[in-house]
Amino acid sequence: MKKDTKIIVILVLSLIVVILLGYIVLKNTTEEKVSLRPSGKILATVNGINISEGLITIVTQGQQVPEENKKLVVDELIDNFLIYQEALKNGIENDTNLMNQLELQEIITLASKYMEKKIKDMPAPTKDEIDAYYNSNKPNFEKNVKISIIVLPADKGYADSIYNLIKSGKKSFEAVAKEVSLDKQTGQKGGLIDSWFTYKQLTSIGFANIDSVAFTLKNKNDVSTPFAEVNGTYNIVKLVDFKPSNLDENTIKGMLTNLLYSEKSKSYIQAYTQKLREKAKIEYKFEK
Repeated sequence: MKKDTKIIVILVLSLIVVILLGYIVLKNTTEEKVSLRPSGKILATVNGINISEGLITIVTQGQQVPEENKKLVVDELIDNFLIYQEALKNGIENDTNLMNQLELQEIITLASKYMEKKIKDMPAPTKDEIDAYYNSNKPNFEKNVKISIIVLPADKGYADSIYNLIKSGKKSFEAVAKEVSLDKQTGQKGGLIDSWFTYKQLTSIGFANIDSVAFTLKNKNDVSTPFAEVNGTYNIVKLVDFKPSNLDENTIKGMLTNLLYSEKSKSYIQAYTQKLREKAKIEYKFEK
């Protein structure tokens, strides 16, 4: 049977899925023969482990699988289950680092899925909210910017020293970026990011502070003071150029629908987490 390209791509993910599912089972049993929770029609068994239609749905991420391709998916799962069983026989559960990694992955995944359910009924931003946000930030939405960036370790003193070196004129922004930036891809180009950015575009991919700072700079070649990004690094941004935005108002407001919903969700999660923290017993054990 000829393998469908889409199915092959999907099956690349199956080993990861089965390892995670297997670990959930492993936590609750010490027996060699284990079973997953039944979910739909049983399509095959592997030394006592059932492979159900529900597992096919998980592996294919909900995509419909033609009947003629189901056996292909099942065969791939069988291979992975056999490897899983051999791993148990050979003491894979004694690998502390691996077990902690899988445990942490399960915790994060379950927490994420739980919060997805909590916010799924959150109302979308209203037209008035979108209009108000657009009007209050209109000057930023009317331009695109091109920036250069230096990414530095989470050390404020070091970041300040790099900034002072640039401001003193002893070394150019570009030379410093090539020498010390943690982002080697932009660093080799003197920190330059090739793309032009619309306001809040960087926020949408996880760099809210870089986004905010980039649109605060007013003149070409302005350089920001060091600031922390959400990933813990310190950053210095240079405004290379700016030009009028090519996005119309309706397109921007369409983008804002998703952005404002995301910000609402983050605010809800932060408030929810804060309430949990207030009820919990949390003790930090850092050495002083």
